[in-house]
Amino acid sequence: MKHAFARAVLASLPLLAAYPACAQEALEGPPAAEEPIVVTPVAVYPAAGLMNGHTHDRGEFMIGLRYTRNSYSGANQSGTDPVSDAEVLAAGYTVAASEMIMDMVMLDLMYAHTDTLTFMVMPHWMRHEMTMVGIDPANTGMPMGGMDMGDMDHGHHGLTFGQSMTHSTQGFGDTLVSVSYRIANAPGLKAHATLGVWAPTGKVDRKNADALSRTT
Repeated sequence: MKHAFARAVLASLPLLAAYPACAQEALEGPPAAEEPIVVTPVAVYPAAGLMNGHTHDRGEFMIGLRYTRNSYSGANQSGTDPVSDAEVLAAGYTVAASEMIMDMVMLDLMYAHTDTLTFMVMPHWMRHEMTMVGIDPANTGMPMGGMDMGDMDHGHHGLTFGQSMTHSTQGFGDTLVSVSYRIANAPGLKAHATLGVWAPTGKVDRKNADALSRTT
């Protein structure tokens, strides 16, 4: 399937607790010559879509909100090789996926306990949608043995040839909890290492409702 990807940063609001202290010192008098003011260029930060892409100084915290959408459509593939509907049918399947969409909203909560340790918690909400199409030419929906094949049930096997069905599910996924350790923070070199775990806050038993939308 063809893959389309879109990512948007809806909000990134760094709230730097150190700034008011620096401003207060500036009002009291100019800094000493041996204490130069260092301005960090924005360019040192990587792309906004990269998780754990930066660290913070002690006492700083940040709130960020990100949104991504992945869309798949077109012919099915096995690796890099296209797979025809006939091959899918020969493998024992009477339906094939024609389109898949995944939306994801991620909330970034970051806090620097020290100059070297930055903690992050990232809960996220997801929505998955898939459209299936009947690919069995033998299933025309005509009555067979007194039973209408097109009205067997709401399952995939009830799809007649060329008939499509769209179903979706949504909810909160797992939550990422991580800590980043600052290794280097020199003007010409910045490096850090991150260790994180996914907390199982998502559900694996969600099912779509019985009422499914169908088109012919």
